[in-house]
Amino acid sequence: MVLILEWGLMAGSLGVAIIGILIATSLYKKSSSKPDELASKNKGLYALLWNKYWVDEIYHAIIVRPTYTMSLEALWKIFDVKVIDGVVNGSARSIAVWAESLRKIQTGIAQNYALLMLLGIVCIILWMTIA
Repeated sequence: MVLILEWGLMAGSLGVAIIGILIATSLYKKSSSKPDELASKNKGLYALLWNKYWVDEIYHAIIVRPTYTMSLEALWKIFDVKVIDGVVNGSARSIAVWAESLRKIQTGIAQNYALLMLLGIVCIILWMTIA
């Protein structure tokens, strides 16, 4: 049943295409002014077909413009500036604060490093003996 329907629809669309080609061939073969006459007689239909049913304009108004506006107003000005830039700048600030505290520990004096290592070894030995 479905196969008959599919073949019928294919044959029908093929028939419409062949009829359209034959009509266009006869119009342009006889006289090139005939299509212009038909266009001037049927201005509304001609405008509808020439503008492709205004599908592009409708698509632009319904899909493209709202998406562009949302991207510009919400995604860029809010999400990008507040969230993404906030995460990047916040992590940079936290690393700067962390680096500042580490900078005070690293003096470059070898005696301080030796003392800290000795204190660490003593803490480890105490922890191992207590636990």
